[in-house]
Amino acid sequence: MLLVVTKSFTVSIIKLMANYKVGQNGINNFKSTICSNLWSNRWR
Repeated sequence: MLLVVTKSFTVSIIKLMANYKVGQNGINNFKSTICSNLWSNRWR
């Protein structure tokens, strides 16, 4: 059961990445954006 859920979840993630043409660069930009948002929110 869990394996099936994980598999479909992974497939949907891959589809999303393919749709938006997100490579490793995009993921890193996404992470850094979230991190900077968290930091700015913390110090605001």
